[in-house]
Amino acid sequence: LGLGLASIGLVQARRAHREMIVERDTACRAREAESAERVRAERPARTSDAVQTFLEQMFSSVNPVRGIERDVTVRSMLKSAGARIDAGALEGQPDVEFALRMTIGTTLRSIGENEAAERHVAVAEDLARRLYPEASQEALKVRCVRAGLMFRRGNIREAAERLRRDDAVATAALGPDHPTTGEITNL
Repeated sequence: LGLGLASIGLVQARRAHREMIVERDTACRAREAESAERVRAERPARTSDAVQTFLEQMFSSVNPVRGIERDVTVRSMLKSAGARIDAGALEGQPDVEFALRMTIGTTLRSIGENEAAERHVAVAEDLARRLYPEASQEALKVRCVRAGLMFRRGNIREAAERLRRDDAVATAALGPDHPTTGEITNL
């Protein structure tokens, strides 16, 4: 009888130990998921802060009072900013680099510097492939801008193919009335 009770106690202790391990592992996974969600939620604020800091440095670097450049142009500021990024100023911050290359690329496009714009937007598109899902607003937006630049440079067939594909993705993911879908459709 004593041996039987000891065996039952051992089985119960092992079961309790396994349950404790399962509970510990479940709690650990929950903490890891919470931590990952917190990082994901904080990402836009960190990106925004880093972009703001970079832009402040960009504007202050061409201060005519410091004698660096007397007649500052948008083109020269963008060229300087692009050179800083190319030199690795944002290494390890791909989301910040994505945002700034998109800003630089679309600004260059707006002043007619399509070749320089396409270079920045192409890098942003590569970054988007690594950072965002294919149907995200960021990925769709960069592909739309790149297609528009291709169109301006005469690559009409490739631009049209990209836009057709992205219009279908945007409509399915974001809906036909979403501004990003409309931008792709109307390009």
